[in-house]
Amino acid sequence: MSAIQSTMGMTYRTGHADSADWGPAGRAVAAIAYLFTVGIVFTSVTGAVLYLLG
Repeated sequence: MSAIQSTMGMTYRTGHADSADWGPAGRAVAAIAYLFTVGIVFTSVTGAVLYLLG
């Protein structure tokens, strides 16, 4: 859980505070980290639903 929380925290800080300083690279890193976190959550939820249904 700590990894997901740290990723979300990094995404939030990068997307809001540092993106102007980092430029396009900072926004790209923020987008990748955000998509990675969403992918983990989506995979976990999908797996839980399939487990309950199956």
